[in-house]
Amino acid sequence: DMESARFTKIPEKGLMTTSETIPYSPPVTGKREFVEHYGSTLLGQGLALGLGILTGILSARILGPVGRGEYAAIAIWPMGIAGFLAFGINQAVVFYLGQREFTASEGAAAVTVIGLIQSALSVAIGLLVVPIVLAKYSREVQHLGIVFVLFTPALILSGYPANLFQGLQDLLRFNLIRLVAPLTFAAGLLGIYFTHRASLSSVMVSQLAGCVLALVLGSTLAWKILRLH
Repeated sequence: DMESARFTKIPEKGLMTTSETIPYSPPVTGKREFVEHYGSTLLGQGLALGLGILTGILSARILGPVGRGEYAAIAIWPMGIAGFLAFGINQAVVFYLGQREFTASEGAAAVTVIGLIQSALSVAIGLLVVPIVLAKYSREVQHLGIVFVLFTPALILSGYPANLFQGLQDLLRFNLIRLVAPLTFAAGLLGIYFTHRASLSSVMVSQLAGCVLALVLGSTLAWKILRLH
């Protein structure tokens, strides 16, 4: 009959189970949303580039050639270890959220667990490696290297909230979060430069404070969004 014929035309492969993902359809945005999101990205890229140049110049003037080399030795190993342990997960979060492979709350829970594991590994590896590679430097440099290692969890975890918003195509919050660290670092270096209180520890505090503030802001914004859902 007509009723049975109507159902037999539906192919079996067209039926979806609850475990299957729903294909992603890009959101329709107007001109205003386009200008806000992509304009903020263009502005964010320009600011990030300018702040990178500014912090490089200021740190070189504040610390001098020797101090700049010592600070590079302090920062490069903890940051390198943290970067190695990232394993491209930040980019994967953006991709799968953008494809709607999982929800924002599922993504946040996953990156929180992964980030905590990465943080523990980064601290453990750093505490083993950094004292060895900095053995020929002064005790101050060795001490600051250990302190930097202990703050690598903030460096690792501060990136994930921005990735969540990038995957959700909320580029305003994404750009806001990612600019907090370089802005804080630049502001701290300007304060050090004009107050003439140059030291390795003050420069390091300025950089690490930026990571901590980015983590706090990103976590707060992410929590507000997730609570609404």
